[in-house]
Amino acid sequence: MEERTLLLRVGGVSKSFPGVKALEDMHLELRAGEVLGLVGENGAGKSTLMKLLSGIYAADEGEFVFDGAPYEPTSAKHALELGISIIHQEFNLMPDLTVAQNLFIGREPGGFFTNERRLNAQAQALIDRLRLPLAPKQLVGELTVAKQQMVEIGKALSFEPKLLIMDEPTAALNDAEVAVLHELIRRYVTPTTGVIYISHRMDELKRITDRITVIRDGRYVGTRDTKDTSMKEVIAMMVGRELRVDAKPVGVEADREVVLEVSGLSTKELLRDVSFELRKGEILGFAGLMGAGRTEVARAIVGGPDHERDDPAARPRAAHPQPGGRRAQPDRLPLRGPQAVRPAARAGGQRQHRAERTARALPVLGLRQKKKIKTKIKGNIKRKQIKI
Repeated sequence: MEERTLLLRVGGVSKSFPGVKALEDMHLELRAGEVLGLVGENGAGKSTLMKLLSGIYAADEGEFVFDGAPYEPTSAKHALELGISIIHQEFNLMPDLTVAQNLFIGREPGGFFTNERRLNAQAQALIDRLRLPLAPKQLVGELTVAKQQMVEIGKALSFEPKLLIMDEPTAALNDAEVAVLHELIRRYVTPTTGVIYISHRMDELKRITDRITVIRDGRYVGTRDTKDTSMKEVIAMMVGRELRVDAKPVGVEADREVVLEVSGLSTKELLRDVSFELRKGEILGFAGLMGAGRTEVARAIVGGPDHERDDPAARPRAAHPQPGGRRAQPDRLPLRGPQAVRPAARAGGQRQHRAERTARALPVLGLRQKKKIKTKIKGNIKRKQIKI
């Protein structure tokens, strides 16, 4: 098989934070026209390496070579200009803006006086080219999580990068949506482009990647051709030892102490009569499709959404050990949280959260946060001057 040219080379890169050596003598090679899987346990250094590549952090040691030239980004905006775009696991979108406005934020046609018609036409052309299930005038805050992910992908690809980095892109997607994403990746990859694909889902890595690079404790472990490697071998490289694939949970033991009991839990919007027990030493899993209510159950237990009824029997209860081996008697937990907050305060919190997300987007656009707002009144016209 013809050897592909190197699109990216990472050589001897190290990065430290106070008290922590996040990366040490890291190596990585991405060939043009391939999808490279990057795997490692939580804390292995994957996200740190990606932030170095995307200009968010600067390396302490080592070198990057991208497209045949030394690569030294000074900011996320500079990295985009040089041809590297990253899709973070956490969305960096503005929910009160439309799809088109999010796709081209900071690059709107017409500059300060944005031409909405041209903006929507430009967004529609991008959506059609990428075959995304989106409409330019849709508000991002009204989209499903899967479609918001597509907006992130569209925004990243609108810069026409040579290297696309995807950090856990399918964490919130179901199987059908994953298939759409993988098809999009295959259309993007050409003999002059490449993808670094970070995921913990072994079956996805087997389907979409050409090679897999493994890192552990901030160090390079090795790279394997996906088609010639078993996922068992990849996992062993990740954890540093062989794992038994036939190991099974002990199962439910009825004599174990109940530490959490939920009975008849309901919310105004979604949950209806949810009941379960968690026993000491157990790992209790919740399964279901997106929107089934798994996250809502967790939030309700800690006092999240408003409850439909205040029936003491429907409240989660925590159990405390009793002397003499008797079964623990659960105490009812008060449901505290947003239901005790007035609507105005809750709306203020939402505005603050959106403002924080907007502030996180500013470095990507090469902007700084607003420092000061001065208001001048001349005649009957109130004018605001904003320093950025």
